[in-house]
Parts: sequence; C-alpha cells; structure tokens
Amino acid sequence: MKFVFDSPIPDKITAMKQRVRWQDPLFVSRRINQTQIHIDDPQRDNPRFSFLFTGDTGYTTYQRNNPQRQVAQLMGEQQEEINFILHTGDVVYQVGSKEYYQPHFITPYQEFIVGKELGYQKITFDRPFLLVPGNHDYYNLPVFYGLLAQGVKPFRRFLPLPFAPDFGLQGSNDGNTYAQAFLDYTLELTPEALTQHLESHYTAKFQGEWCLNYQPYRFTRLPNRYYSFRYGGIDFFALDSNTFNAPDPQINSPEGVKIRQQLRNQLQELDWQYDQLIAKFEQLDIAVPQQQDLLADYQRQLQQIRNKKQDISRKLQGDKIAIDYEQLDWFKRKLISSWLDPQVRGRILYLHHSPYTTESTHGKQPETLEVRYHLRQVLNEVAQILKKPLEDRPLLDLVLSSHAHCLEHLYTNDTGSADSYINWLICGAGGNSVRRQYSNSTVVTEQRSGIKQQVAESRLFLGSRGEGMYQKKSYACVRIDVHPGDPPKFLIRPLIAEQAYHNWYHYQLDPFIL
Repeated sequence: MKFVFDSPIPDKITAMKQRVRWQDPLFVSRRINQTQIHIDDPQRDNPRFSFLFTGDTGYTTYQRNNPQRQVAQLMGEQQEEINFILHTGDVVYQVGSKEYYQPHFITPYQEFIVGKELGYQKITFDRPFLLVPGNHDYYNLPVFYGLLAQGVKPFRRFLPLPFAPDFGLQGSNDGNTYAQAFLDYTLELTPEALTQHLESHYTAKFQGEWCLNYQPYRFTRLPNRYYSFRYGGIDFFALDSNTFNAPDPQINSPEGVKIRQQLRNQLQELDWQYDQLIAKFEQLDIAVPQQQDLLADYQRQLQQIRNKKQDISRKLQGDKIAIDYEQLDWFKRKLISSWLDPQVRGRILYLHHSPYTTESTHGKQPETLEVRYHLRQVLNEVAQILKKPLEDRPLLDLVLSSHAHCLEHLYTNDTGSADSYINWLICGAGGNSVRRQYSNSTVVTEQRSGIKQQVAESRLFLGSRGEGMYQKKSYACVRIDVHPGDPPKFLIRPLIAEQAYHNWYHYQLDPFIL
C-alpha cells in the first residue's frame, strides 16, 4: 500500500472548481471575475511598499525547537512595516491534514490572525496573507494508514518511527482542507445564500468586471487556486503549479520501453536504500541526545527517497497525466494584458515549484523540469505576440517560489527562450527541513544541440551545511521593499533563523538590489 498518494491532475482541477463554484451562473450573470482580487487598502496605489515572502513552512514534529516558529518570529518583527505576505505553499506537512492546521499554521502565525481560536475554516488575517497551494497541500492518505498513524501517536516520542508522524486520518482530500482554510469556499451555499454572499464580498471592480474585495480583519478569502492582484502599480500573478508539474508520459516505442525499464530499476534501487535506512533506525537509542540528531537526519533522507519514488511512479503512470492548459492560457492572457496596460510598471509571478534551483534534492527532479518547460512555453508565446526585446527588459521582473528547501537567488542567462534575464528568488526554508546545494556546481545547465550549456547561475544559497555537531541549518523568510520607478527596483532583505550548536541565532544578510 502506498502511504501517501497524489491524485491525477484532472481530479484536482475538478475538485477545486467545485469548491469555488467555478463559472456558476450566478457568478457569470453578474460578470464576476473569479481570478481577480482587489486589496482593500488605502496604500494599494503607493509605489513604495514592502511585503514578506516565505514557503514550505509546516514543520514536522520530529524537528526539535520548531523552526517554523523561529521564522514566524522574524516575520512578526516586520509586522508594522509590511503591507502584505506571500506564501508559496506547503502550508501543512505531511499531507495537509486538518488536524495539524492549528499547531502548524494558526499557532505559528497567530500575530497575523484574527480570531485564531475559531479554527482553520474561519481564518481571517489582519493584513493580506496571499497563498498558493503546494504539493503537500494536495496529498491524500489511505484510511488504514491514517488509523495506524493515530494509533502510534501516543507512543511516537519513544519510537524512532521510519515515517513522518504528522498525518491525520485522511490527508488533504485533494486540497479540500486548504480550500476550506483559504479559498472562498462557496460549494455548500444555497442559491439565496450565494446571492447574498456575492453582494457582500464581490463589490470591487477591475477593468469593467466585478471581483472579490479582500478586506483585512473582515474577509480574507481567495477567489480561486490561481489569481492575480495589483498593488503599487505592480501586477502579481499567483499560479497553482501542482497542475502543470507532471512529467511527459513515456510512449510505447522501443526507446520508451527501455526508459520505463530503467525507471523500474531505479525504483528497486531506491527500495533497497530505504530498507538500509530502516535498518539503521532500528539501531537508534533516542534517549541519547546525539542520536536525536541522527533521527532527524534519517527522517530527512527517508523523505527524499519517498519524493524520488513518487516522481518515478508518476512518470510510469503517464497515461493518466493531463496538463492544466486552462490555467496556463489564463496566465498568458493576463501577462499580455498587463504589458499593454500603461498603468502597470512591473510584474511578479509566484508559485510553489521552483523552475530553477541548485538545491540537491529538487534541482533535477522531473517536476522541476516540467514546470520550467510549461512556464517557458507560455513566456515564449507572450514574447512572440508582444515582440519585445528581452535584452532590454524581461517579461517578468521577479519570480518567487519554494518547494526547494533553501533560500536561493538565481539569475537566468540567455536560455534560448523568453525566460532569459529573469531574477528567481526561492524561499522554501520557512520551517521544514532545509537541504544542501549541489556538491560540485552552482549553475543550472541544459543540453542544447547536444552541447551542455549554462542557463542559470546561483548567486546566493543558504540551507543545510556542515556535518555532525558542526552542522548549520538556515531557515528564512524574505522582506522585499519595492521602490518607485518603471521598471521598479526591489530591495531584497533575507531574514535568517539559524540552528547551530544546539542554539538559535537570528540575523539579516546584507540586503541587495534587483
């Protein structure tokens, strides 16, 4: 039995559409745009503003000293100086279970939440807290395994369990818990109640259409899993990368058969590695403090193996894969419209999966390459329509993401496509275990015409480094100060909570301008 499973992309899309009543006649008849947000903030037209950005925050209980809370403290110190917060997904580990929203989201971010005692279905923020879902926010769990996890919960502090302990009974139910926590979940409203709801909360206009009026302290729901908003003359585009991250299916050609056999061999090798780690688990004595560090390290390695196995399994089930071209086409149209609007001076994209990274466990994953490919195709189509020279200015001023468990800044060189000359900022170090960089390279390469070429370079990387008692783990959030001007300038201020020598150290890296 698979401990954790990820539903096919069409199932995710269908479920999320139902939860927000996508294109319901009541929305359509009122000319409501279900992908646009109006931020109800008197400062929204000010070209000088600041926001925080982080992701992969939902820590697991085998991590001692709660790294997520350390990062949340850094965020709280900036509370009075920022206008909003962007969260790039993986809100609750391991499978988005509703039982863990209180300890792994509401409690850590209590400074930003109004009525935190009301539960995850009634979360309201004191300032815009704008999220996109991560892969862990979509995962499901077989009922049997959920019952097993609940049964061992009273004893897990005494047992070096070879699996992540933070499971509820059924996981996220294809993102249902995430939707109930953050989206405008109108599925269960009667027509009369929905009419009243729309009259109360879809009261703003954008380009001739009604849209959701996002009001801190009162109504802080998101209209959809992907959406856009404008602040300070900057267009922000939020994408759900979980529905265009699937690898291309392997065809039933002789070469395809050969590749599938190689993938099966890789699965067998990963199974062997997993068994070897389990054997090491059985030798641990968690009463010894030094072995508690080994416990966390083994947990991290086991999770990495599970991630690799899941990627391979998805590639082998290629006949069930479908890509969310509806969302990608929406992004293309929005980006073109943004470039044709003289009131817009900048464009920022944020999503969960990092298209470029040198983090050791995610940099070469198939889903990383697929997100890069699909995003690149959209940008190529936009560039062809706009006919703008990318050397003068890229189509996006900044791309924010996580999934890779690190803090990283990359810059794409000439990739041969319209994702050239873009700054990519990753902050997947918001609370879950941080990872290492490639051991021998700080660049991203691709094969072009049979020649390996550099397409991106890493200019900053923080994550895990060192070994044993000398290991340091850097968790982070990022404050971004947006300056007036066209194109805008961004002051990047990384805020670090570092765990080293059994202590925590808070500090800021030197800020830099993009």
